Amino acid sequence: MGGALKLKAVEYVEGDGRLLAIVVRASFDERGTVPLTDESLPLQMSVMVKEEGEGSPAHIHIPSVAVDQEGRYRHEMLHVLDGRVDVGVHTGAGVLTGRVVLGHGDTILLFEGHSTVFLERTRLVEIKEGPYPGPERDKRWL
Repeated sequence: MGGALKLKAVEYVEGDGRLLAIVVRASFDERGTVPLTDESLPLQMSVMVKEEGEGSPAHIHIPSVAVDQEGRYRHEMLHVLDGRVDVGVHTGAGVLTGRVVLGHGDTILLFEGHSTVFLERTRLVEIKEGPYPGPERDKRWL
């Protein structure tokens, strides 16, 4: 992917013809959800810039490959650059077990279901397990 996506605040570091690193600068401000990695990589990285009131209903991320653990879902990490987001923490069966409000510099690692509501204009980095299975197999709504 290095070089395929041209964004001023994202740098792809390559060597020996391979992608070695991705740098997301604090100045990143592209509206929406911007995937930064090739879909085949074992970690998927996106940056989100969302407005107050936007979000995502409760969902889990379905494993991309066969796993031997019952109830294991693709994990996801959110790191807030600025703003505030309310994260609902759900079981894989959809039971809401708690809510966490994240602000500037906060990070959460999610193991099962989750939902989001952006409480104000927010920029965050999302990292989840890959490879990306495509939109029809990425998530199951709870």
